[in-house]
Amino acid sequence: MLAIGQWTIDTDKAQVFNQDQTIGQPLQEKTLKVLLYLADNQRIVTSQELLEQIWQEGSSEGISELKSCINQISQTMDSSVINTCDEGGYLLSLPVFKYDYQPVTFAQTKAKLQRQQLSQVARKTAMVKAEPPAKKPANNQSIVAGVVVGVVVFLVIYLSSQ
Repeated sequence: MLAIGQWTIDTDKAQVFNQDQTIGQPLQEKTLKVLLYLADNQRIVTSQELLEQIWQEGSSEGISELKSCINQISQTMDSSVINTCDEGGYLLSLPVFKYDYQPVTFAQTKAKLQRQQLSQVARKTAMVKAEPPAKKPANNQSIVAGVVVGVVVFLVIYLSSQ
């Protein structure tokens, strides 16, 4: 599997998927080879190099097939995916990510979800345990002492202003 920008390329099935598609658009074998070669090299690749690597010849038939492949990539994905360079080459203009796709069974998915749920519960439990204990309510003596101090301060201020 290969991700180029917002597109995913299933290299085994020679299909391109946009991020919101469930059914891929097919690519011809040579088109896929051109796309993979550009993705592997991540630099300006000359037409001659592509012809030598993919067609093993520089015939006019190879050149027309190459142009057809580039056009199919541009139409299937987007015209901004491949830049045509003045030097007679091509450059893949989006970042490329390669990854291995491993089919996952329902049991594996269910087990992973259960692990995630358990870890969420453990995090919530840890957060509850980490909370500081609530302050004890003040007793009557401390309330009375606070009121007395407040009255004394008020009287001192009042009397000093007289």
